[in-house]
Amino acid sequence: MELTELQKREMSKLLDKYESRRDYGKIQVNNRRTMLRINARNYPDYFHISDASFRRRFNMEMRELERRGWVKLEWEEFERNQTLKRVILNTEELPSIYRELGREAKRDRYHRLQELVLQWQESAPEALQPFYRDLLERLSAYETLPPGLNSLKGLEDWSQLFRALNALLELKQEVPKRRFSVKLFGDSKRWDQLEKPVLWVLRNYCLSPEDQELEDEEIFSELGLLDNPGHINIAGPLQFRTPRGEINLFSFYPDLGLAPQMVEDLEITGLEAKAVVTVENLTSFYHYVDEGPADHLVIYLGGYHNRQRRQFLRKIYDFACRYRRGI
Repeated sequence: MELTELQKREMSKLLDKYESRRDYGKIQVNNRRTMLRINARNYPDYFHISDASFRRRFNMEMRELERRGWVKLEWEEFERNQTLKRVILNTEELPSIYRELGREAKRDRYHRLQELVLQWQESAPEALQPFYRDLLERLSAYETLPPGLNSLKGLEDWSQLFRALNALLELKQEVPKRRFSVKLFGDSKRWDQLEKPVLWVLRNYCLSPEDQELEDEEIFSELGLLDNPGHINIAGPLQFRTPRGEINLFSFYPDLGLAPQMVEDLEITGLEAKAVVTVENLTSFYHYVDEGPADHLVIYLGGYHNRQRRQFLRKIYDFACRYRRGI
């Protein structure tokens, strides 16, 4: 006989309680039984004053489960077959219960996830190792998984989370979120669904205490993942070399925008500036370019100084130090 929705629901509750026991998966288990307590707080309709239809249906369907051998019923004293007190899980029938409900046992589910974690941990950067180790400890002890990852429903979700984390922490240059998503998953919108769990892992396992104050987008920007990677606008007496040739900034006016890839590849070859000026506001940047001294190198940073911008400033600093230029 096919299970009713009510029977499926109540058996799922019992399995949830069984799998959340502290001694789940342990060699030594206590004798405490897994049960549903039938009371007015848990089942208000069962104790409805004027309508006993739910109680009669509930009793009938629980008796059917008892005939299957899945549960044992305990009735209130002097009210046998009228008022249930407890519905108790028969753990000896667990294999058939899981099979009939089409549900994977927590033990099997954790073992498969554990194998997946070990697989991704091998290629993970060092910054993610605390996360993988903690997850493995939880899985081996059958503990509750991190609350920030509740949105992950199956192994495919977990695998995609690990793929995203490993790739994100190994980015060498800025990349748009949608391109990142297409490259990893073949879907430009999949990243949107993984962003929150990725962020939860970063905040709980990867960020330093001082970085905890960063906004979400600042964290991703720091790692090189942006909605739309921005150019670094510069103007002034600067020469640099790229794999495609030499560039003299004086040839470009009023300014030149450096793409992330160019910042990564360029090598500064000449710096005749008397000062390097960084500007946060675009209007102020163009005002300084028009009105400021011609021998100043002006750089528009546009707010948060992410990794790419710091890299460019570092290249200028290193060149100035190497050639003893007093800027």
